[in-house]
Amino acid sequence: MKELNDQDFQKMISEFFQESVEAFERARIHSGPLTEEAWEKERRGFARLRDDYKLWLRRRDYSKMDGMTEWMMTQAGIPQKDIDHQSFDFKKLRREALKVFVHFLDLEVKRHHGVLLDDVDYLTQPLRMGTPLLSSVKEETSIPISVLFDEFRRERLAGNKWREKTRGANESVAATMIEILGDRLVFKMDKATGRDYKAALQKYPINRHKDKRFKDKTLAQIHALKNVEPIATQTINNHLNKATALFGWAVDQGYLEVNPFDGLRISMGVRVKDQVMPFDRDDLGKIFNAPLYRNNEYNRPHQFWLPLIGLYSGARLEEICQLHAGDIKEVDCVWVFDICEDEERKLKTRSSERVIPIHPFLIEVGFLKYVDRMQKQNRTKLFPELNRHNGKISHGASQWFGKFKRGLGFPERKKVFHSFRHSVISMLRKKRVPDHEVKMLLGHTTGSITHDRYGGDEPVALLEVVKELDFGIDLSHLKFKK
Repeated sequence: MKELNDQDFQKMISEFFQESVEAFERARIHSGPLTEEAWEKERRGFARLRDDYKLWLRRRDYSKMDGMTEWMMTQAGIPQKDIDHQSFDFKKLRREALKVFVHFLDLEVKRHHGVLLDDVDYLTQPLRMGTPLLSSVKEETSIPISVLFDEFRRERLAGNKWREKTRGANESVAATMIEILGDRLVFKMDKATGRDYKAALQKYPINRHKDKRFKDKTLAQIHALKNVEPIATQTINNHLNKATALFGWAVDQGYLEVNPFDGLRISMGVRVKDQVMPFDRDDLGKIFNAPLYRNNEYNRPHQFWLPLIGLYSGARLEEICQLHAGDIKEVDCVWVFDICEDEERKLKTRSSERVIPIHPFLIEVGFLKYVDRMQKQNRTKLFPELNRHNGKISHGASQWFGKFKRGLGFPERKKVFHSFRHSVISMLRKKRVPDHEVKMLLGHTTGSITHDRYGGDEPVALLEVVKELDFGIDLSHLKFKK
């Protein structure tokens, strides 16, 4: 591969920036007017995508840009066969491309908030290598942590994003943060602030506001006492997760450029005894030949359908339990589960919103007939007998399945409802289904802009993936009859 000079690098970076702008502009033009809900979804998409790319940049994971770097080089006239991924020029260009794309996404987030980009002609002026991120944060417009949290809380409550339990947990985290850091101005907070906060949490006393020994004492005075137990690692991570969410919102609002708490979560290894295992062929035979299925000994429809849907879709239990009858629809002549969220229903991850083609076997045993019955009864929920408990609609179903599988002799922790999801992953890998298709089906991020930002494979293509789910067990006796 020929050696590249600074002009070559600059030209490729500029063209890459322009292509990124034009690609997103084309998508906007074709999308038409947006509802408030669609606008909010798009804003969240840009912010989340930006955070992903920033994380890769911080971790020096430049490999995410290999495809884009190849595109830049081929556009510059370098034959594909001459591109050397191990060369210094390739590695330098992909790092610069990642920096540029982070910059571009920062600008996009600002655009969605109506920020005028006076110092960059966004649509026409190419970005130069080494250009620092724009800074629109000023001391005179900054606010303290307490005011930031008040604004954040007001927005979450107005949008029905928080239930009472979630509100209380976030208020507790904000109070702890102010106790540790003081009610400082947000714009002065940086990565060092985040590290200091994490270090203080690792020494923060358990039962801070319940233990009588701590009453009217400062943290320094408490640390001087003997036999003071610190909060657990999981509790620390809960604090850091909520702090990350709060300051991610602050970044979106333009109060600061970098989230001080991003990436600080403590990695916790999963103990072997706690690892969830997939159901193997014998396990599945035991489940689906139990009297519940052989003799139709189920009391509620969800007891029949949940294990089957889990096995033939890989969907999470909460995703299945919160389905509405209207979420079962036909798209491009393919019946699908529309896994979505709204004011009441929440999903686990940013990439969880998706459509899952319905396996032909589910249709064969009467699933669409059941859906039709629910719709004719004007039922909103697909499983109206399920009710929320502590924010989770799957609570009762989870307890039922736990009792059901214990009755069949399954171990307490290793074989659970989530094992169906692991069985799906195991089967698709065995069938050598491409990784990005598995991720699309399961609602995992693919690392691809096209898939993660604008949606992935069409239902027709994903139906072929779903059809690969054949576990080699005889289920000919199954038929929904109640």
